[in-house]
Amino acid sequence: MDYLANSKSPDSSFLYHPVLPAEVKLEILSFSNNKSHGLYSCPAQVLKYACDIISPVLAEIINISISSEVYPSKLKISKIRAIFISDDETDALNNGPISLLSNFNKMFEKIIYNRMVCFIEQHSILNLSQYGFRQGHSTHHAIIDIVEAIQLNMDRRLFTCGIFIDLKKAFDTVDHKILLDKLYHYGFRGIINEWFESYLADRIQTTQTGSHISD
Repeated sequence: MDYLANSKSPDSSFLYHPVLPAEVKLEILSFSNNKSHGLYSCPAQVLKYACDIISPVLAEIINISISSEVYPSKLKISKIRAIFISDDETDALNNGPISLLSNFNKMFEKIIYNRMVCFIEQHSILNLSQYGFRQGHSTHHAIIDIVEAIQLNMDRRLFTCGIFIDLKKAFDTVDHKILLDKLYHYGFRGIINEWFESYLADRIQTTQTGSHISD
């Protein structure tokens, strides 16, 4: 909260505009045909064949979800599968878990993500040194920035000290209450903030080994 007190907070709040069937269709057509899908879903190829029929229905479901501030519980169920990485296949530590979510969930998330990015870029919310997960930015830009800083200090006969931090399981350490407070600070207030709280809460998972799926 101390950090947020010194960071930019837009005066205007994020305004949700109803999703159109054309947006849903565009996201469905962007799916890769060979991607695995989770529970309460269907293969991407089937969705593409039926996109003209199903897009208006999905758009209506998304809009109702936002207006009611409730994320569909079926879309919050993830299916965990172990994927072999390397070395001894019988060693459990050599198998990494991946979480598979419904294709409907992926489509839903992407539409909301695109709208959030537009709002964030429009209000210049992100720090200029934020290179990851931004269109037109990459790790190459971060490296160039570091090299320029080192060269500038060399010209000034100064030393440069670099500290590199990698958070283990960074996503798992995110506190949802703090995340919602940050979203509120950055303009995602009211209905959309309540919707995000529903999106984050009461998530469950099942585990699949071979053809067996746990309760």
